[in-house]
Amino acid sequence: MADKTKIDWCDATWNPVMGCSRGCWFCYAKELCRRFGGRKGWPKNFTEPEFFPERLSLPSKWKKSRRIFVCSMGELFDSKVPTKWTEQIFKEISNNERHRFLILTKMPSNARFWIKDLPAGSMMGESIVKYNHDDKSARTTFRLNAWPIRGCDHFISFEPLLGPAAEAIDEGTRWVIIGALTGPHARQPEREWVQEILDRADDAGIPVLMKHNLDWPAEDRRFEFPPELERIRNG
Repeated sequence: MADKTKIDWCDATWNPVMGCSRGCWFCYAKELCRRFGGRKGWPKNFTEPEFFPERLSLPSKWKKSRRIFVCSMGELFDSKVPTKWTEQIFKEISNNERHRFLILTKMPSNARFWIKDLPAGSMMGESIVKYNHDDKSARTTFRLNAWPIRGCDHFISFEPLLGPAAEAIDEGTRWVIIGALTGPHARQPEREWVQEILDRADDAGIPVLMKHNLDWPAEDRRFEFPPELERIRNG
């Protein structure tokens, strides 16, 4: 959690909840918790999300508008996260509409129950590492864009991109992020997978942000935001 961050697509991170029970083998947050877990400000066990209520008021203290990554070190919609925690976080988002809150989930089947309560000033994204309509093992069990989302600006983070995934993009997608696998298992995605995403996004007029960890020719690199995020970035 920080007022400044090295994450390409946001200005700050906000972690009133840390931890996730999903257990992705490539999770950077899980690895950090393994190193620092149990220390002040860190969950004792990453697979058991913890609440840090003292962090709730942080966005109110940031006077300049920011693009804020919500729960960058956890999963807000984990089945182990009590409803009252999420309600308190949504209340803080509602009270800070000068910011833009980016909520990214790996559990869209849980997140769908919160869509109707999503506060103004927030943008809901889903993390997809690969996607193929013909391969059930490659798909998430539920897509955020599988039904009309009232007032929800939907984005997709293809990070780490581990397989073909362009088919996940549809007319409801407002923004696309592409990144490589980092850490001890670091590897780059196939160029074909990236190009397919770029082509599909271009056909739909969707802005694309290619993270700096992605090996791509500088002259073709994209670093684009939706208009509302671009305004904050340039403000």
